[in-house]
Amino acid sequence: MCIRERRGGAGDDILVGGPGYDILDGGAGIDHYRILAPNDGYDTLAYVPGEDVIEISAAAFGGGLVAGMDLGASGYYLPGATAAASAHGQFLSVGGVLSYDANGIAPGGLILVARTGVPVLFDDLVIIA
Repeated sequence: MCIRERRGGAGDDILVGGPGYDILDGGAGIDHYRILAPNDGYDTLAYVPGEDVIEISAAAFGGGLVAGMDLGASGYYLPGATAAASAHGQFLSVGGVLSYDANGIAPGGLILVARTGVPVLFDDLVIIA
């Protein structure tokens, strides 16, 4: 298992998680934590709700995600412990853990994406290409 630690500076930073388990800390500023693949191992983020952004790759995660989509309005984000009955993927934020249920209502699709220590606000989740 590979664990890497990446730190930003005093400004706005983009930190990218890669294969293995990463610890990403952007420091001060509005930081972007970029998650490019669901099966790379989860990342631990020094995420600040309402300030930092978590970027998710639509191409890698699939499940009907499209760059720029509104996760809340489309039912792709649930601030609770269980996925709703849905045929598409869903993000779940529970107790400082962000997960992705890749197959909606089918069993066995839950993937741990990131540990944040605080609930993730859906406005802070941005889908990129």
